[in-house]
Amino acid sequence: MSSESAFPVTPPSRRPLRIAGVVALLIAVGIVAAGLVLRADDAHKLKTWTDAQAVPSVSVIQPIRDASGPSLQLPSRLEAFTRAPIFAQVSGYLKSWNADIGTPVKAGQQLAEIETPELDQQLLQARADLQSAQANAVVAGTTAKRWEALRGTDSVAQQDVDQRTADYTAKAAIVAAAKANVDRLVATKAFGRIVAPFDGVVTARDTDVGALINAGSSGVGQELFEVSEVKQLRVYVQVPQNYAPAIHNGTTATLTVPEYPDQQFTARVIAAADSVNSTSGTTLVQLLVDNSGGRLLPGGLR
Repeated sequence: MSSESAFPVTPPSRRPLRIAGVVALLIAVGIVAAGLVLRADDAHKLKTWTDAQAVPSVSVIQPIRDASGPSLQLPSRLEAFTRAPIFAQVSGYLKSWNADIGTPVKAGQQLAEIETPELDQQLLQARADLQSAQANAVVAGTTAKRWEALRGTDSVAQQDVDQRTADYTAKAAIVAAAKANVDRLVATKAFGRIVAPFDGVVTARDTDVGALINAGSSGVGQELFEVSEVKQLRVYVQVPQNYAPAIHNGTTATLTVPEYPDQQFTARVIAAADSVNSTSGTTLVQLLVDNSGGRLLPGGLR
């Protein structure tokens, strides 16, 4: 028997195919395993991200109360802290003026002077009447003394003595009345000097040299000057009734004015009207703002 029939040989062409199939199978298993591992890793990451997002993030702060409270914006008007329109108390012609608008003045400083020719004549007449009354009183006093001396000699009646004494008393009263009239005219003459009533600024001048001046206030005489104290200003605000209970003395407010749109000034409540306007439904509140720099202008400034 030959050796070729005793030991059969596998065809060499099948072994490479088998090896290639095993390798392909291993590769496929590897790919599937890798895909499963990646999917499991992605699922784990997704679960971790989802759990993290499910926990809310918060910022913890300590609550505090706003001291300023809610903001209420209202229109207001500025006025001088003290304002005095000045009228003449005597008639005449303006002789001169010494202070124009914007001039700072002190209390008692002369603003103008009025010539009073008619009043001067009345004063001269009053002084003449006083001298006449004084002379008559001197004569009446001397006569009364003489009659009083004669009464001791019983040469005159008591009634005559009483008449002379009463006449002297009447003449003395006339002297007192004449003196009072002179003093009145002297005091009136002093009003020919127009003076500032307090420290402030002249905010109006409505007269000039030679102008006819009539004594009296508005409607009779003409306003000559206006003096205002502007180191502090009053601020008047109409507050709606709903907010009135929240406004009290000492409450602060921020003030803005057209001439300084980018600046703010601090005002303080000093008074409030304890009543409500039936027409507007508001209550009047008064505030005070410092104006020592003289930057703010009161509404009465011309």
